[in-house]
Formats: sequence, C-alpha cells, structure tokens
Amino acid sequence: MGHHKTKKDAVTTALKEYIARKKQIEVIGLFGKIVFDKKYDYKKARTR
Repeated sequence: MGHHKTKKDAVTTALKEYIARKKQIEVIGLFGKIVFDKKYDYKKARTR
C-alpha cells in the first residue's frame, strides 16, 4: 500500500503516522478550553 522497500521503512512510517495522529487528537481535545483575550494585538507583539 505504501510501496516501501523494506519492512523497517513500513514500520517507521506507520509509527510516525501514529504519533502524528495522537498529537492531532491532543490538539483537538484543547478546542474550547483555551480562553483568548479579545484585546490582545498579535501584530503589535511581533514588533520589537
């Protein structure tokens, strides 16, 4: 399916995809839990 040359390549790719998916699920879990300040000016924070 992934056209990997070796079993090691296939397993490495699968593990990387698994870790990436777990991180995405963690981020999705944060939706609605972080309160943002509506007055915060992100553009002003970029300048020094």
